[in-house]
Amino acid sequence: MKTKGRTVLLCLAVLSMIAFSPVLATATEVYLEGAYDAEYLDVYIYADFTELQVISYGVRLNFDPTELAFVSASKADNSLVGGPTPYTTNATVWELGSGDNRNNPAPALVGNAVVFKGAIIDEANPGNSGVTNMERVFLGMVRFGPGTGAGGVIPAAPNLNLALAEDNGTYANFVQYTGSDPPGNVLDPDVDFRAVNVTTTPRSITMRGDASADGSLTPADMLAVRNAYYSGGALENLPAADCDGLGTITPADMICIRNKYYGNP
Repeated sequence: MKTKGRTVLLCLAVLSMIAFSPVLATATEVYLEGAYDAEYLDVYIYADFTELQVISYGVRLNFDPTELAFVSASKADNSLVGGPTPYTTNATVWELGSGDNRNNPAPALVGNAVVFKGAIIDEANPGNSGVTNMERVFLGMVRFGPGTGAGGVIPAAPNLNLALAEDNGTYANFVQYTGSDPPGNVLDPDVDFRAVNVTTTPRSITMRGDASADGSLTPADMLAVRNAYYSGGALENLPAADCDGLGTITPADMICIRNKYYGNP
């Protein structure tokens, strides 16, 4: 097998222009969850991959600079470790392989958007390349501070939306491996970007400590974290359940919620 030649063809799916092929009827869903406190809004981008052998992704998070100021972005495996909901790290999924097959570039700030891209090709066994039927795959996180017109306060309902990283009709963001040349189906038209929900329950952005994501911080949130931690139950919003912002869901978050509720932060 000519590994080098195959590698070049596969990498074209992500790194250059390829012809569009027929797409599947199912859709990959991309969504975010966020939690804010007095200083920062942290937004986490996830995806549920329902197709077989997805070998690339490209996502853009757009924001309003009058509301939010970009602080940092990361793909590092440093968020919500030990969370009760299934959680798949970016590095686990997108940094497999070696050499030219390893393509997980750093996030990029492009105007008023943060762009994330990645790809996975298994050169030893290309027939098994990509991500198949995986939920809650972590694509990246962005930290924001107050924007130029926010008066030093994080907005409770910021204007955020998700889109394809590149949407010019020639660049493939989400590609499914098929072993052909061009090396896959372009899934871009079937990618579903879930709207950012800050007004109804459950919320995708809420205050840190609001584990139930209902817009208020109460003792019920302590119970939600406790039940999830000890029984592996689900939480509506993992970043919000991480009340102390330390990157883990533990009993310390219950104490953090209690202290905030009773006015002892």
